[in-house]
Amino acid sequence: MSSITPAEAPRPADERAGGAAGTGELLRHVVEVASRALRAPAALVSLFADGGETIAAATGLDGAGAAGPLRLAPFLDLDGGDGAGGGRVFAVQDARKGAGGAAAAALLGAGLVALLGAPLLDAAGQRIGVLAAGDPRPRRWQPDEATLLRQLAAVAASAVERLADGRYPPERALSAAWLRRSFDDALAGHAVARADGRILACNAEFARIAGFESIEAALAADLRSLEARPGDFAALLDRLAATPVIPLEELRFVRRDGAPAQVLAKLAATLDEAGNVGEIRVYLLDITERHRAEEALRASQERLRLVELATHDVHWEWELATGRMAWNGAVAQRFRYAPEEIRPSIDWFEDRIHPADRERVVRGLERAILGVDNSWSDEYAFRRGDGSYATVLDRAHVVRNGRSEPIRVVGCMLDISERKAAEEMQRFLARASDALEEALEVDVTAQTLARLAVPTLGDFCLVDLLGPDGAVRRVAVAHTEPGRERLLGAGGVLAAGPGPPDGGPAPTPIAVMRAGAPDFVGACGDTPGNAAELSRRLCVAPEAAPRGYVSVPIEARGRLLGAVTFGLSSPRRCFGPLDLMAARDLARRAGLALANSATYESAQRAVVARNEVLGAVSHDLRVPLTTMVATLSLLDDTTPDRREDVRQWHEMLRRATDQMKALIDDLLDASRMESQRFTIERRPERPGALVAGACAMLQPLAAAKNITLEVDAPPDLPPISVDGRQIARVLGNLVSNAIKFSRPGGSIRVRAEVRDTELWISVEDEGEGIAPEQLPRVFDRFWKRQPTDRRGAGLGLAIASGIVAAHGGRIWVESQEGAGSTFTFALPLLAPVDVRLPPDAEAAPSPASAPGALPGDAVAT
Repeated sequence: MSSITPAEAPRPADERAGGAAGTGELLRHVVEVASRALRAPAALVSLFADGGETIAAATGLDGAGAAGPLRLAPFLDLDGGDGAGGGRVFAVQDARKGAGGAAAAALLGAGLVALLGAPLLDAAGQRIGVLAAGDPRPRRWQPDEATLLRQLAAVAASAVERLADGRYPPERALSAAWLRRSFDDALAGHAVARADGRILACNAEFARIAGFESIEAALAADLRSLEARPGDFAALLDRLAATPVIPLEELRFVRRDGAPAQVLAKLAATLDEAGNVGEIRVYLLDITERHRAEEALRASQERLRLVELATHDVHWEWELATGRMAWNGAVAQRFRYAPEEIRPSIDWFEDRIHPADRERVVRGLERAILGVDNSWSDEYAFRRGDGSYATVLDRAHVVRNGRSEPIRVVGCMLDISERKAAEEMQRFLARASDALEEALEVDVTAQTLARLAVPTLGDFCLVDLLGPDGAVRRVAVAHTEPGRERLLGAGGVLAAGPGPPDGGPAPTPIAVMRAGAPDFVGACGDTPGNAAELSRRLCVAPEAAPRGYVSVPIEARGRLLGAVTFGLSSPRRCFGPLDLMAARDLARRAGLALANSATYESAQRAVVARNEVLGAVSHDLRVPLTTMVATLSLLDDTTPDRREDVRQWHEMLRRATDQMKALIDDLLDASRMESQRFTIERRPERPGALVAGACAMLQPLAAAKNITLEVDAPPDLPPISVDGRQIARVLGNLVSNAIKFSRPGGSIRVRAEVRDTELWISVEDEGEGIAPEQLPRVFDRFWKRQPTDRRGAGLGLAIASGIVAAHGGRIWVESQEGAGSTFTFALPLLAPVDVRLPPDAEAAPSPASAPGALPGDAVAT
């Protein structure tokens, strides 16, 4: 890469006056360029001679000059941003910190805090001076700034050597060849033009900046055509007529190919004796990349500022060498501190970490600083200015130097208190929903609601419900101190009707129900109400001493059910926005639970009433039916020789009475099962004999429809403890249903087998099958495959399910339309210790025993 050229060539008069004058003018211009290019308030050049150092040119030093005490040589051996010694750049970010000694003191005495410098090296590589840029504020110098300063230093060193040796040509005319030899290695663009703008000479950098393919192409042009379209540079040319010298200015430049650029430009005009422009000199320095970097930095800083405004995140920076800790403005707003309360020290930060978290957080930071991992994060409690604690998520990065030594830590602290509180509140509401769903009665649901709310949403809770008669009763209360619940008016009537009883203001729960909107007193930022007045509003004893409340109507499915009130008695609590939202959410969930409880209670009352009716009707029918059965038995005994038609009528009456008796028994058993009063008489049974006996009774019915009834029940199946009569009833219901819905000529298979610790009995038919949408309702009472089907009352499968459940078993169905159905029930086998078979266990059962019964004691369940 080439070096930066002298910004202005010396005039012959300067040469005749001596090299020092020419050198001074050039160095003054270099200082000016350095100050503008690096945006540094001060810049200076010092030269070494005869073992001493002299400031040759300076700007912005507040009086520091050649005779001043400021010396730059000592800084050359400091460890800077780009290394130390040789031709490398040194950097001082803050002279108030770190090394420097007397040199740093002199720098501070000159009004400078930050310094960026580069040595001037001669052809042999020896230091002949220093070029530096300074800032009265601490500054972190960037790599591109160091590179630019190094290039300016190379230009200054070359010019100083040439002027000192008298190597500039004495001729007054400046030829293009001379310019090329002098400035071909320049980073700055330099051109000389006539008064009309015709370019007489330029270097390669000037041609590149303007967008020419070569120097020759530039020499064929003029200054007015440098830009693709007239812009800021053309305006500078217009100003030359009035101002022969235009100091260094930054301007937008449009190259000949249309590409935008940013340049530093200086123009100077030589005037003849008449005051007319005779020659124009142009100096251009391309700072496009630097400008882009600054724009990107500004955009990044703006984005960071906007992010801080949007998130209010707290940013901090900890300088490890000094222990100084800097915070952004969000720390005061986020954590409720006055600006003067925030101290820039690590101790202030550590003191505000909760004692339970402090050791962990401090040790975690130490491990990140002393280890190799540069990242750290933790979640802990941080004390606010009012003494409360916020939950924060803190993340940090350890910044290290070139030797991997930690120099500072930067972090971002995110206040997640609201998020944690919201998460906890959502967990609370989820638990509340589960608890409310488990309560089936209205009073139990109301009491569950009151217990759930304390202490999460208040110090006490009142649940007032609207009754069918229009009265509002306090059905449930809860308090953080159970002994004070007697003060909350549990069981009392707030209003006997829709209006206030005394004509005065209605109590708060009733007012809330009328308005259909919440009411609250004592929210955060609100003044707590008078305890006596609040006691009257809430209908509680004055000793309850309420300080605030939130009262919310309870509604569900468009119906007003009541109101729930969450009260505060502690002076340290207040209702925040999250509490108000949670109160409404809990009231909504409670409304659904109360509505469901009311529906359940209504259904239970209807079931009880129905069962009472069924029981009464069945009992009333059973009396005349018993008389009919007895009369038929007498007729059998008294008229043995009756006519054939009379005998047929008699048989029809007997079948009708048997069906009526079975139907009444089914109704009574279904009612007992629903009320959990159904009982069975257990005894050990042989499954094979039990299944065979039950199927034998239904064989004639199957034969009447030309249906084959196959039974697969091995006689050596292990015994089971069941009510044989009831299990035979289950089999009878399943097999009779299979016969009923099977086509003539089909077959039914009844199979019994042992699976693990259960006996499985299945009935498989080849009938019509059951539609998938009907399968879940097969075992419901009064269910029929076709509503118009008059065959049976629809209780058989429900009773079968109830009998199996009473035995501790299970029953299910598998079916496919058009391919038949398989009903299966499983019963637990007898444990080996329960089997007590007599020596004649293989003997045939006695006539008094049920089919398949084994001798043994009956067990009622």
